[in-house]
Amino acid sequence: MPVDPLDPPKFKHKRVPRASGSPPVPVLHSPPRPVTVKDRQDWNIPPCISNWKNQKGYTIPLDKRLAADGRRLEDAQVNDDFSKLSEALYVAEQKAREAISVR
Repeated sequence: MPVDPLDPPKFKHKRVPRASGSPPVPVLHSPPRPVTVKDRQDWNIPPCISNWKNQKGYTIPLDKRLAADGRRLEDAQVNDDFSKLSEALYVAEQKAREAISVR
């Protein structure tokens, strides 16, 4: 069968880095020390509570979902343009009603 010259290559040639002659440099660690309760609490990461993903199928209470969401922490701010838009729509609706009543 003829070979298409534009086909991607079927095999990838990978160059393996050459091994050095000297032994690897040792990694030095400090001696292990026991982990205290405070250290454990400092490193504790609470489990993620998502409204979209719940892979294990656990039932998550609503207060936990809302606390994880963080929406209650922000104050709702209404843009000034929203009031202008709603007023313009109201005026347009009133004019349309008057035009219909005149007809």
